[in-house]
Formats: sequence, structure tokens, C-alpha cells
Amino acid sequence: MLKYLPLKSIHNCKILKIDFFQGQTYRGLSMTTKDIDDYKWVAYEFARGKKTNNTNCHRVICEFHFDRSCSTAIDLRRHPDKNLLCLSAYEDEAEVLVLPGTLFKVHDVSQEKDTGRYTIVLQNIHVPLNIILEAFKELQI
Repeated sequence: MLKYLPLKSIHNCKILKIDFFQGQTYRGLSMTTKDIDDYKWVAYEFARGKKTNNTNCHRVICEFHFDRSCSTAIDLRRHPDKNLLCLSAYEDEAEVLVLPGTLFKVHDVSQEKDTGRYTIVLQNIHVPLNIILEAFKELQI
């Protein structure tokens, strides 16, 4: 859980050093069959066969890939070697805050045969920080 810090403060703060995230992170959730099918459609991997109206939820892991440092994905983990303030309320967890508006493309949707769990692989689409800050100015955030 993120300690309260307004979005505007995060991008305008002169004292707080923020560590933008680069790497791979995960998010577990449950989704309906329709939601999973929507991801498959976006990735052009729509499931073949009979489509059902089943609304049962499935276990899903979203795997986020950030090949470059991303200014809208904030690394909240404690970094003793970097002397950065830990922004997470749970200091022992490897928490990454992905801000609204972060862009991704669906790279893959797969289902494990033995567990039935779905994995949705999302690849970050890099947007330079100066463009994001200009958008904030336009919105007057």
C-alpha cells in the first residue's frame, strides 16, 4: 500500500529522489472468461472453438515487462545502497506502483494446463518523461 503522496508531488518534488522502475513485475487478480477473451482478442490470439457466456472468475497473473526505465512505474522498494526513501507501507515487499495512463501492448495470453491459471504478458510502451509532464501541464494537474 502506497503511503499517501499526491501524483503532482511525485513529479514535482525536488527533495524526494524517485527510482523509476525497469524490469519485470507481476500482479495477481481474478478475471471473468470474457475479460480474458478480450485480452486474447487484443493480442490477436483469440481462443478457437465454442465461445461460452461463462462468467466464472479465473486465476490470472499479469506479467509486466519494462525494458527501459519507466517514469510512470515507480519502484517503491527499499534500496539501502541508493539512500532512497521507501514509499511503500510494506517495506519488505517488492512493490511497484504503475500509474494510470501507463501504456502496454498485450504480448501473450496463455493458460497453464495443470493449474488452469492464465498468464497475460504485457509489454510497456515507452513514453518519454517530458511528454508525460507536458500532458500533466495540459490537464493542469
